Amino acid sequence: MATSDPRQHSAIDPTNIVPSVVAIGLAALLFRLWFLQIVRGDELSRRAEMRNEIRREIPAPRGLIVDRNGRPLASVTPRLAVMVTPDGIANDMNAIHTLASLMGDDAAALKKAIKDNSFRKQLPFVAKVGITVQQALAIEERKQFLPGVEVGTVTARTYPAGEACTHVIGYVGAVTPEDLARYESKQLKLPSFAGHSGIERKFDEFLIGTPGGETVMVDSRNRRIAPPTPWKGSPGDKLVLTIDLRLQKKATELLKGHKGAIVAMKPSTGEVLCLASGPTYDPNALIGPDRGKSFRGLSADANLPMFNRAISGAFGPGSTFKIVTLIAAIRNGIVTPSTTFVCNGRMKIGNTVFRCLGNHGRVDYEHALRDSCNIFFANLALKLSREQIMEVASELGFGEKTGVDLLGEQTGTLPWDSLIKKRKMNWYQGDNMNLSVGQGMVSVTPVQMAAYACLLANNGTLFKPHILLSRTPSMPSDALPQLVEPEVARSVNLDTEWWRRIHNAMVSVVDNGTGHLAQIPGIKIAGKTGSADWDAKQRSHAWFIGFAPADNPQIAFAIVVEAGGRGGREAAPLAKQLVEEYLKSG
Repeated sequence: MATSDPRQHSAIDPTNIVPSVVAIGLAALLFRLWFLQIVRGDELSRRAEMRNEIRREIPAPRGLIVDRNGRPLASVTPRLAVMVTPDGIANDMNAIHTLASLMGDDAAALKKAIKDNSFRKQLPFVAKVGITVQQALAIEERKQFLPGVEVGTVTARTYPAGEACTHVIGYVGAVTPEDLARYESKQLKLPSFAGHSGIERKFDEFLIGTPGGETVMVDSRNRRIAPPTPWKGSPGDKLVLTIDLRLQKKATELLKGHKGAIVAMKPSTGEVLCLASGPTYDPNALIGPDRGKSFRGLSADANLPMFNRAISGAFGPGSTFKIVTLIAAIRNGIVTPSTTFVCNGRMKIGNTVFRCLGNHGRVDYEHALRDSCNIFFANLALKLSREQIMEVASELGFGEKTGVDLLGEQTGTLPWDSLIKKRKMNWYQGDNMNLSVGQGMVSVTPVQMAAYACLLANNGTLFKPHILLSRTPSMPSDALPQLVEPEVARSVNLDTEWWRRIHNAMVSVVDNGTGHLAQIPGIKIAGKTGSADWDAKQRSHAWFIGFAPADNPQIAFAIVVEAGGRGGREAAPLAKQLVEEYLKSG
């Protein structure tokens, strides 16, 4: 019987395997090419184009800020900076540690900054301003290991006036998520820095400008394959402030070594000539390479140098409030030019003894203001209701914001029913007597007091306090300044003859009374001293308000020295120097 060949029973001939695999692979490849080119060709082409186009924004220079005479208060200067794109480096801890080391910073702080700016995604943020040339070169040498990191030049803020204008100008800092929401709501491009306080924050949307940039075409290895196509941005608007830098510096100098505030205004327009708060600080420390360390130090300072006492500090007004009580008494027919009371230095109401600083004998309204007699006004308080005093105080602007163009202004307090109920108190005659001389449950801000002085100078008319004098848009290039026009904020009705009498009484305060240390030879100053009780263990707050020249007011002012003692001894001499500085050059 014949034997069969074993190869006849093999299922597959090995010589056919390779050609078959090749044929199948080639068919799959051809199908894949057909699918990508025909079915998804348009989509992939668009994606390729998107990957090859890189848009780089160039931050706009922040707008300039100058004083009323054109002297620079906030300018810009080019500085080397490290820019970081959050999406490029966020998950690369090696790169973060390397970059932090090259910048001389803490890696944890850098990681936090990247996380805080994660909302920017592909838009870089300024990680550090003011790096050295050596640091810049070191970063560039390691750039291939630092995804999303670039070294460039930014126009960084500088403050030529230093600490003198801190609480007016404010400072800039990193953009926060809150800033982002604000910019998005106004459809503004995201800047490198945002205003964080003062004028920088109040007018941030005008100061940031519009960033320019360029579109760069690159290949798959990010190599440029065509010249960049630029698009033009525009710098921020120029702001001219009402501030007189010379006077602002003088006010800052006068507050050296004190806690307190000085605010001066032009009564005829409401323009703020100076607004100083002490202690202060140099805002340039918050924009350099050590800004984080500086901010932490300032925030921890027990003297609160970052607190703007001029608009946010609330103090008892002391005897400066006596003019409010006098006007209320005039309005309600309680005081006439001949009304007098006898001051024996003390007055007993129930079990409470109300004291005066002197034993003035029989006094009328003028001598009561001149010598700051508590007993005269305590007698008025017995005849006036709390509501009658409060109505006049409110009409004069107390208990409300002045509307000055800075954020953070406080209202102060007046003892309306709502406040008394909130504090679960009863109101007695003694409380009314305290109120009549500016003690107890009434508090005011220095900017309110400066507005009060303006209103008195203007016979009852107050122009809204403002710091912005004009704004010049950067575009078009020939744009004209947009001026801020004076605006009447309130008007208080009182007989003209009574305004004259009040002015004369305020002049007598300086000529012969408690404010005599404010005297300037040849210049009549109208003023009122005040000493507001604060704490049994602390000295009172020292106040002096007024205007000059008395017969043609060019400047009105309010000065408070926190825990300074007597207003006539501590605040009046500061007023003298302030007025001298303003009037000496006209």
